Amino acid sequence: MARLIVIDGPDLGAEYKLEPLDNDSARETIIGRDPGVDIPLNDRAISREHCKIETRLSGSRLIDLGSRNRTYLNNDPVETCRLSNGDLLLVGDTELRFEDDSPEVEGTAFSSTILKEIDAPPEENLLKLSAALGASGSAQELFDEFFAWIAGETGAERGMLLEKTGRRWVARASGSVTPGEKGSPRADMEIVERTAKEGKTLLSRTETSELPAFILSARASSSKGIAGVVYLERAETAGAFDDMAAELLAGAVAPLGINLERIAEQELLLEANRNLLRSISDDRKIIGESEELQEVLDFIQRAAPTPMTVLVQGETGTGKELVASALHYGSQRRNAPFIALNCAALPENLVESELFGHEKGAFTGAIARKKGRFELADGGTVFLDEVGELTLSCQAKLLRLLEERCFERVGGTSSVEVEVRIIAATNRNLQEAVEAKEFREDLFYRLNVLNVLIPPLRQRTDDILPLVDFFIANNPAGGRPKKMTKKAEKKLLSYSWPGNVRQLRNVIESALVLGEGKEIRPDDLVLPENAGLARAADWEPMSLQALERQHVLKVLEYTEGNKKKAAELLGIERCTLYSKLKNYDA
Repeated sequence: MARLIVIDGPDLGAEYKLEPLDNDSARETIIGRDPGVDIPLNDRAISREHCKIETRLSGSRLIDLGSRNRTYLNNDPVETCRLSNGDLLLVGDTELRFEDDSPEVEGTAFSSTILKEIDAPPEENLLKLSAALGASGSAQELFDEFFAWIAGETGAERGMLLEKTGRRWVARASGSVTPGEKGSPRADMEIVERTAKEGKTLLSRTETSELPAFILSARASSSKGIAGVVYLERAETAGAFDDMAAELLAGAVAPLGINLERIAEQELLLEANRNLLRSISDDRKIIGESEELQEVLDFIQRAAPTPMTVLVQGETGTGKELVASALHYGSQRRNAPFIALNCAALPENLVESELFGHEKGAFTGAIARKKGRFELADGGTVFLDEVGELTLSCQAKLLRLLEERCFERVGGTSSVEVEVRIIAATNRNLQEAVEAKEFREDLFYRLNVLNVLIPPLRQRTDDILPLVDFFIANNPAGGRPKKMTKKAEKKLLSYSWPGNVRQLRNVIESALVLGEGKEIRPDDLVLPENAGLARAADWEPMSLQALERQHVLKVLEYTEGNKKKAAELLGIERCTLYSKLKNYDA
C-alpha cells in the first residue's frame, strides 16, 4: 500500500493512504484545497483541484490537473509521471513524501544450488495459455491467469512476478502469499539477478533450514527489454520441480512477456488519450474563484451529461466558447468532434453552405460536394457563436435540424440525418430580436432549453488576479514569468474591462512582451481611458445592445478610425467588429 505524508506546510504531519482497487483499475485520489476533494489541504497557494494520483496494484502515477502554480516532483514541474518510493511532491506551499509499500523482495541469505539450466523453449503447444493471457486486461489479472496455469502444470505452491525499479526488486503480482518479515515476499536475489542477466530458466534448491524449498525462475522478456522475472517455489517436502516443469516455464514466459508489454502499451495509450483530452480541456480551461463563476461551473456540471440544447449568453469576451467546450468535454460526446462557428464572421451567402454543406454545382464555385459543419460533427457538438446574426433562411433550416435531426445541403434534394448537440451563444438580447422580427420566435424557444448567463468581468473582480496569474504562467512569448506590482494589480482591479477576459488577456500578453524589467508595472498596462463605464452621474438606462453600440463607437473614435487597433482593444476579431459596424450602419 502507498501513502502520502505531509512533511512541510500547514498540514504538517498529516498522512493519507492510497489504496488500489482489487481489480488493478485506477483509484483516483484528488489533492486540492476544495473541501470536497479526497485530500483537502489547508493551503491557499494550491488550486481547488490541484493534482491527482492514480493508484493501481501495478504502481502509482501523479497527474497535474492544470493547477495555477503547477505540481512539482523532486523539484521539477511535471504533468504526468510514475511515482517511486521516496519521491517528494510540492503542491503550493505544501511538501509531501510518497511512500510505496509495494512489497520489496527481501534478499535473504539463501545458499542455493543450481540443479539445471534450460536454454531452449519447449516444443509443446502453448496456444491455449497464450489465448488466455491475451484476454487479460491488467498485470495482476494476467499473472493470476498465468500462475493458475503454471501451478497446475508444475505443482508450484508460490509464485511472484518481480520487476526491477531503480535498484530494488518489487513484487508487482503474486499468485499466493509468500513468507517473509511483515508479510513481504522473500526470494534468493542472486538467483533473481542471474536469471535477469543470463535469460536462462534456472532450477535451484535452497540449502537453508529456515525455508527449505525448490526454486524455478525464468525471465519474461519483451521487445523493449526485460519485462520481469517469474519466481516459483515449492516446499522441499513436495519434491523438486522436474525437467518438464522447467521446460514448461521456459516456454510460458514468452507469451507472458509479450502480454506484459501489451498491457503496458495499453496503459500508455489510455494515459495518452486522457492527457490529450485533458490538454484540450486545459487549453479551454475556465479560470476563476468568484461565486458568480462558481454558479456557471455548477451549471456546466449539471448540464454537460444531458443531450439538451444550451443557450449561452454574455457580453463579448466573457468566455462563451469556453463554456461550450466544457459542456462538450464533460459529456459522453467528448471523444466525438467539437466544431465551433462564428456566425458573424462569414458573409451571409456562405453561412448556409458552411453549416449545411452544398452539392456540386449548387452555385458558382461549387466544384464538388462539400460537407457542412453539422455533418462533420455527427455524434458530437456544434457551437454556434453569435447565433443572433444568422439569416432568417438559415434560422429556418436550423429549426428543422433541431426538430427532425435532418437537413438538406445547399442545392440538394435528399435529406441528411445527423445526431448532434447544438450549443448556441449570443451577446444580443434575442427576446428583443424576436420582437423586432429579426429572429424566429420558435427557434428562440428551441435553442433556449437550457440557459446560462456568463457575468461580465467587472461583476466578478475576484477572478481578475487568478486570470492574470494564468496568463503570465502561460505566456505565449515564453521566457521567465513576471510578477505584478501591487500598484499594477490595483490598476487592473479598478478598471471596468469592457472587453472582459479576452481584453484582459490581450493587455497582460502585451505587457509581458513590451514591458521592461522583472515586474509588470502600471505603465506597462495599456488601458483605454475612454473605454470605462459611464460615471454614475451620467448614467441613464439603455439596452445592452445600445450600450455595446455606444461603447464600440467610442473605442473606434479613440483609435481615430483604426479598426485593427479598435478590435484589439475590444478583444474581438476584426471581422466581428466589421459585422457589428454593419449592424450599426456606422
